[in-house]
Amino acid sequence: QWPVYPGPVAVSAISVDQTTLTLEADGATGTITATVSPDNASNKKVNWSSSNEAAATVANGVVTAKEAGTATITATSAANSSKKASCVVTVEAEVLGSIARDPGNTGGELDVTIEGRF
Repeated sequence: QWPVYPGPVAVSAISVDQTTLTLEADGATGTITATVSPDNASNKKVNWSSSNEAAATVANGVVTAKEAGTATITATSAANSSKKASCVVTVEAEVLGSIARDPGNTGGELDVTIEGRF
Protein backbone atom coordinates (compact mmCIF):
# COMPACT_ATOMS: atom_id res chain seq x y z
CA GLN A 1 0.00 0.00 0.00
CA TRP A 2 1.42 3.41 -1.03
CA PRO A 3 1.34 6.25 1.50
CA VAL A 4 -1.07 9.10 0.79
CA TYR A 5 0.38 12.59 1.05
CA PRO A 6 -1.89 15.59 1.37
CA GLY A 7 -1.70 18.21 -1.36
CA PRO A 8 -0.71 21.83 -0.78
CA VAL A 9 -2.85 23.78 1.67
CA ALA A 10 -4.19 26.98 0.09
CA VAL A 11 -4.15 30.39 1.76
CA SER A 12 -7.69 31.30 2.80
CA ALA A 13 -7.06 34.77 4.24
CA ILE A 14 -4.52 37.33 5.43
CA SER A 15 -5.04 39.74 8.32
CA VAL A 16 -2.91 42.52 9.81
CA ASP A 17 -2.63 43.36 13.49
CA GLN A 18 -3.57 47.01 12.96
CA THR A 19 -5.61 48.76 10.30
CA THR A 20 -4.36 52.28 11.09
CA LEU A 21 -0.96 53.56 12.17
CA THR A 22 0.31 57.08 12.81
CA LEU A 23 4.02 57.94 12.59
CA GLU A 24 6.07 61.11 12.75
CA ALA A 25 7.84 62.13 9.53
CA ASP A 26 11.56 61.80 8.86
CA GLY A 27 12.37 58.22 9.76
CA ALA A 28 10.02 57.09 12.50
CA THR A 29 9.21 53.39 12.19
CA GLY A 30 6.39 51.06 13.10
CA THR A 31 5.73 47.39 12.54
CA ILE A 32 2.69 45.74 11.00
CA THR A 33 2.36 42.00 11.51
CA ALA A 34 0.54 39.91 8.92
CA THR A 35 -1.06 36.57 9.77
CA VAL A 36 -1.70 34.02 7.04
CA SER A 37 -4.58 31.57 7.47
CA PRO A 38 -4.85 28.71 7.87
CA ASP A 39 -1.89 28.08 10.16
CA ASN A 40 -0.82 25.13 8.02
CA ALA A 41 -0.91 26.97 4.67
CA SER A 42 1.78 25.59 2.36
CA ASN A 43 3.09 29.01 1.33
CA LYS A 44 2.91 31.66 4.07
CA LYS A 45 5.13 34.18 2.27
CA VAL A 46 3.78 37.73 2.23
CA ASN A 47 4.69 40.52 -0.19
CA TRP A 48 4.50 44.08 1.16
CA SER A 49 3.75 47.26 -0.77
CA SER A 50 3.08 50.96 -0.18
CA SER A 51 0.61 53.04 -2.17
CA ASN A 52 2.68 56.19 -1.54
CA GLU A 53 6.40 55.67 -1.04
CA ALA A 54 6.94 59.43 -0.72
CA ALA A 55 5.04 59.24 2.59
CA ALA A 56 6.00 55.74 3.85
CA THR A 57 7.93 52.71 2.69
CA VAL A 58 7.65 49.13 3.93
CA ALA A 59 10.02 46.16 4.09
CA ASN A 60 9.02 42.90 5.78
CA GLY A 61 6.28 44.71 7.69
CA VAL A 62 8.52 47.49 9.02
CA VAL A 63 7.09 50.84 7.94
CA THR A 64 9.39 53.86 7.67
CA ALA A 65 7.86 57.34 7.61
CA LYS A 66 9.27 59.71 5.00
CA GLU A 67 7.19 62.88 4.73
CA ALA A 68 3.73 64.06 5.80
CA GLY A 69 0.91 62.28 3.99
CA THR A 70 -0.90 58.96 3.92
CA ALA A 71 -0.05 55.58 2.46
CA THR A 72 -1.90 52.29 2.37
CA ILE A 73 0.44 49.47 3.31
CA THR A 74 -0.74 46.16 1.86
CA ALA A 75 0.26 42.60 2.74
CA THR A 76 -0.46 40.25 -0.17
CA SER A 77 -0.18 36.47 -0.22
CA ALA A 78 2.61 35.29 -2.51
CA ALA A 79 0.56 32.15 -3.15
CA ASN A 80 -2.71 33.92 -4.03
CA SER A 81 -2.62 37.63 -4.86
CA SER A 82 -6.37 37.95 -4.21
CA LYS A 83 -5.70 37.41 -0.49
CA LYS A 84 -4.56 40.68 1.05
CA ALA A 85 -4.97 42.99 4.02
CA SER A 86 -4.16 46.67 4.47
CA CYS A 87 -3.19 49.27 7.04
CA VAL A 88 -3.62 53.01 6.42
CA VAL A 89 -0.52 54.87 7.62
CA THR A 90 -0.74 58.56 8.43
CA VAL A 91 2.59 60.37 8.52
CA GLU A 92 2.46 63.60 10.48
CA ALA A 93 4.85 66.50 10.00
CA GLU A 94 7.64 66.52 12.54
CA VAL A 95 7.17 69.08 15.30
CA LEU A 96 10.47 70.88 15.64
CA GLY A 97 9.64 72.93 18.70
CA SER A 98 6.99 74.44 20.89
CA ILE A 99 6.56 77.62 22.88
CA ALA A 100 4.61 77.70 26.12
CA ARG A 101 3.77 80.57 28.45
CA ASP A 102 4.16 79.93 32.19
CA PRO A 103 0.54 80.15 33.40
CA GLY A 104 1.70 80.94 36.94
CA ASN A 105 3.37 84.19 35.89
CA THR A 106 1.02 87.07 36.69
CA GLY A 107 3.68 89.76 36.61
CA GLY A 108 4.63 92.05 33.77
CA GLU A 109 7.35 89.78 32.40
CA LEU A 110 6.72 86.90 30.04
CA ASP A 111 8.52 83.66 30.84
CA VAL A 112 8.79 81.44 27.77
CA THR A 113 9.99 77.87 27.54
CA ILE A 114 11.18 76.61 24.16
CA GLU A 115 11.63 72.89 23.66
CA GLY A 116 12.41 70.74 20.66
CA ARG A 117 15.05 70.21 18.00
CA PHE A 118 16.63 73.25 16.44
